[in-house]
Amino acid sequence: MNELTKEQIEQAKEVSFSNLLILNRQNFARCPFHNERTPSLHIRDNRAYCFGCGWKGDTIQFVREYYELSFELAIEYLLNGRIYVHENN
Repeated sequence: MNELTKEQIEQAKEVSFSNLLILNRQNFARCPFHNERTPSLHIRDNRAYCFGCGWKGDTIQFVREYYELSFELAIEYLLNGRIYVHENN
């Protein structure tokens, strides 16, 4: 991916957490960063906070940490739904 624009970053931030996690009616999901039986990760205004482990962030931060990706690859994942392997010739 080439240089990121502010528009691409904003678009990635706008990707809904419902595309990444299964949310209940109260906008809670099970946090993937620790073991739990009941949902403790709360989504509000497309930001997340876990009452169990204290993790917080937006969709970019979530993808970066969950998939262990760089900032640029997390943006690419959120915008395209996949990551393309770039070969250097």
